[in-house]
Amino acid sequence: MGGGGTARPGGHLGVTRGLRGVAIARRGRPTAGVEAVRAAREGDPSGTAEAFRAGFLAGAVWGWCAERAAQLGCALAAAALESPDAQGYPLVRDRLAARLRCAYGPDAADQIAARLPS
Repeated sequence: MGGGGTARPGGHLGVTRGLRGVAIARRGRPTAGVEAVRAAREGDPSGTAEAFRAGFLAGAVWGWCAERAAQLGCALAAAALESPDAQGYPLVRDRLAARLRCAYGPDAADQIAARLPS
């Protein structure tokens, strides 16, 4: 994930920290951290911040908490980082769910996978 990307759904500020994941600042609450999803290989980081924001904002639109939205964002950023094409990368629901399960556990994987097309 590229560092420095931000988004503000629902009064939250998500700040990407590259391979260290995301810091989520919330009004009146402590900052929360979400670990990055590890990429199988690292390619050109172009597009990773955009991929993170797409996942983070999708989760916010779907009514998820900021942490769950950031988990989807981190998974999409890892997929973008692995791709040789910064503007397009294949997403396979079952593969993405397996990565989410490894990174964040079955509850996160199941909730996120339920919203993805098969």
